[in-house]
Formats: sequence, C-alpha cells, structure tokens
Amino acid sequence: MQKKQISSFFIILLIALPALADKQTSPNYIITKDVFCQSSGVISSTNYHHKFTLAQPSTIGKSPGTTYNHFGGFWFPETTRYLLSLFQGNLIDGQVKINGVLNDFPYVYAFDENAEVELEAVSDNNQFAFWSGAVVDTENPFSLTMDENIAITANFVEIPYQLSLHGSEKARLNGTIVDLPVVQVFFKGTTVIVEFLDENNNVTSQTTYVMDEDKTVSQMNLIEGWNLVSLPVSPVDHHITAIFPDAEIVYKFENGSCKNVSVMHAGLGYWVKNKSERSYPIDGQAFENYSVLLEDGWHLVGAANLIYTPKPTDHISAVYKYVNGSYVLVDACEPGFGYWIKLSAESTFSVGE
Repeated sequence: MQKKQISSFFIILLIALPALADKQTSPNYIITKDVFCQSSGVISSTNYHHKFTLAQPSTIGKSPGTTYNHFGGFWFPETTRYLLSLFQGNLIDGQVKINGVLNDFPYVYAFDENAEVELEAVSDNNQFAFWSGAVVDTENPFSLTMDENIAITANFVEIPYQLSLHGSEKARLNGTIVDLPVVQVFFKGTTVIVEFLDENNNVTSQTTYVMDEDKTVSQMNLIEGWNLVSLPVSPVDHHITAIFPDAEIVYKFENGSCKNVSVMHAGLGYWVKNKSERSYPIDGQAFENYSVLLEDGWHLVGAANLIYTPKPTDHISAVYKYVNGSYVLVDACEPGFGYWIKLSAESTFSVGE
C-alpha cells in the first residue's frame, strides 16, 4: 500500500515539474527587477521578491500585460507602493510615531500609493529640532502623502537649561571662576558644582546640581544675630530648616506685630536671628515681581530678584533696610534684603512691575 502512494507522488511530481520549470524559465516571463512587495509588516533586507511581467498568454491562467509579484509561493497582481525611509540624524536618543504607533529608527516601510501618513518625532530625554532630507521643516507632527519614495531624517538636540547665579562676589562653576550675576546654559543631565566665593576667592558655600530644569540660585549672607531679609527666589523647599538651617528664630510682621514662622515666601520681609555668620545658596524659580494692596502705615516687605524702585512713589513716605545693626534710608529694593516701608495712603504696592 505504501509503495502505491510513493509511486503516485512521483508521477504527480513528474507532471508538475515542466510547469514549474516553465514558470521560472519560459520567455513568457520577463524578470524586470527586485522590488519590495510585502503588503504589511516592516520591510527588511530579506523581504526582496522577484517581479515578473507576463508577455504572452500562459497555461497557468495569468493575463498578458499584467505585472505580478511572487511572495510566499503565490503570485499577486502588483499594487503600486512607495518606500518611506526614516532615519535619526545623530546619536541622540529618539523615536518616531507612525500614525500614532511608536517605532525605533531606522524605519523602512512600503505604503500604498497616496496613503496618508502622520509622522511625529519623540524623545524622553532630548528635544526634536527639525526634519531634513525629502522634507525640511520644524513642524512636528506633520503629515505627508505617499506619491513617491521618500527618505526623511529626524534631527534631535540635547535639551538646554539655564543656571542663573546671583550673589555679591564671584562663583566657581565646575572649576571656572565667574563674576556674579551670571547665566550659563547646560544640557539636560549635566552635573554642575557651584562654589560661591568671597572677595579673596575663598569658598563660602558649595552645592551640586543636576540640570533637569532652569534653576536660579542666590547666595544670601547672614551675620551672627539679627538680619532683615527677603527671598530673591521662590524656593524649592519653603521650610526655614531647608533655607537657613542655622536660624534660631524667624519673624514676620503682620497686623501690627511680629509673628514666629516656620516657612518663608518670596515677597515678604523677615527678621532672621542666626547663630553665626554664614553664606547660604538658595535655589528655586526667580522671583521677578509682585504687587499687593496695603493700607497706609508701616509694612515689612521683600524685594525681587533684581534691583527695583518700589511703587507707587507718590504714596511711599520712607523705605529702610537694616545693615549691620542700623537702619539705612534707601530709594530702591535690592535682592536679599527686607524693607520697612511707610505708605501715606492705601495703595497697591509693587516691586518690579
């Protein structure tokens, strides 16, 4: 019984061989080129397939003048497709969304003719800059129509962040001495060692920052005993133990009397009694301006991150700051100091506006 099955198999194979040979060698088939012809999935170098154009009528039932693709043992009428090739322009990490689906670079795919494709370059750690190649543009995301083969490169850059330093003297940034105030740019993830210096370049304080956002750092110098201060930044941590860890007590002036506090906010003046003379680096977001409605009389207010003349000038009778144990009459508010002001009438008091 088994012998009959084997014989029948060889008879079928002998009959089929001429047709298979004709399929690949007959002049009825003209090999034109190798092409991409996968209908779905990502194209790779192993997915090249022969394309034949039928020149004459064939015994296997194909029509003359029609181009066919051979894939997976079958012949299919050819559909016009165009290649979209996407590349990354540098070694910075990035990916691309194709119609909302996330893909790695490089990306190559054959789309049907006139297919609409939306591209979006994305990165968790870097910033998209521009497209180059067949499309030169900064728009992201953007759409295109596949009416030809298209090759595009997505270019990314490292994210830059600003480090702003304020103080009375100098600072050393990663070993380089700079005058204050100063603004320098560092890429995301950069470690920056900040050393504030005195007039003799001695280190008064040192802090290390990892640049993951724009940062403003102000050096505040406190003497032993009482200091009248304000914050030139909105601090990351408002607790006094984080801002002035050596402070014995901190007061604010409210409703005609001084009140003990445990947190500090920019825009207000504070009395701080410190155990010893020391410099403190305070980091946060730059406090650029503020305004507040105040009644006539005395108020304890703060400055901003730059020197400003307080307003309204026609209702301000006096402005005092406290320096080394005595009051000084001034016209402008400097960063880091607290101020006693006297208003002649109810006013919207402002600094930096």
